[in-house]
Formats: sequence, structure tokens, C-alpha cells
Amino acid sequence: MSKSCREGLNLQRLGTLINLDLPWNPSRLEQRKGRIQRIGQVRPEVDVCNML
Repeated sequence: MSKSCREGLNLQRLGTLINLDLPWNPSRLEQRKGRIQRIGQVRPEVDVCNML
């Protein structure tokens, strides 16, 4: 999957986000987290794990 496709994904149906490729810019991690914690998220809690 190309980088441009990953950046626009709507992940609100997921309950866990695992970041394996940590970007240089930390705001990208916030953007990814925002794709999973959107209005309409059916899960009460969302887990985010950043692997180093």
C-alpha cells in the first residue's frame, strides 16, 4: 500500500492502532490517532501502541 493511501484511511471501526513506522514528524502520529478516535467510534476505549 502506498504512503498516500495510508494517510487518508478512516480507521474508526478499529479498536487498536499499532504504529510500527514512527515518522520524523510527531504530528503524523496525532493524525493517525485522530483517524481511529473519530465521532461515531463504536468502542468506548481505543488503544494506541507505538513500537520503537
